[in-house]
Amino acid sequence: MQRLRLLALATALLVSTTLAGHALADGQEPDYVLGPDDVIAIAVANHPELSMTMQIMPDGKIAFPEVGELRAAGKTPRDLAAELQAALEKQRNNVQVVVTVVTPKSLRVRVVGAVKAPGVYDYRRGMRALDLVALAGGLTARPARVRARILSTDGTVRELKVSDAIQKPESEANAALNVDDLLLLDESDPVANMAY
Repeated sequence: MQRLRLLALATALLVSTTLAGHALADGQEPDYVLGPDDVIAIAVANHPELSMTMQIMPDGKIAFPEVGELRAAGKTPRDLAAELQAALEKQRNNVQVVVTVVTPKSLRVRVVGAVKAPGVYDYRRGMRALDLVALAGGLTARPARVRARILSTDGTVRELKVSDAIQKPESEANAALNVDDLLLLDESDPVANMAY
């Protein structure tokens, strides 16, 4: 029985180490801040029955055995691990907790307007405006008739020429997106632009 527990612990730690490696390889910083809907893996050394993978609830909390509900959103994985460890040490000895991000779903970007599937999409490092348009199923109008703007959370608005971005996708015309950016794609009215 002891051998099975040691094997389970070794597997959990190996998985969490691998996940942490993937998280950093995907561009996450070591001081990544957790948010709602993120999927995290919690590994508890010497207590494999407490090692698990869970999703942070929309209200930013998690429910953990022997600890209860606690807020995870707004903390780094290291901070959350320290808080879990302190709470578990009230009842158990020799506790070490590691928290890693499996899927960072709180990193989002949004697109509305002249695309087939407007909505919220997962942000990926290095994502550009046309990447988001492609995820949303493509444009519903000719590029020349679409006015694009990127609204950032700090209030800045960046204009984007869709035709230029399509012609030169590696140029600055295909603007880079940041977490929580909103891409607005307004289709111009063809009748209003006609001359008689």
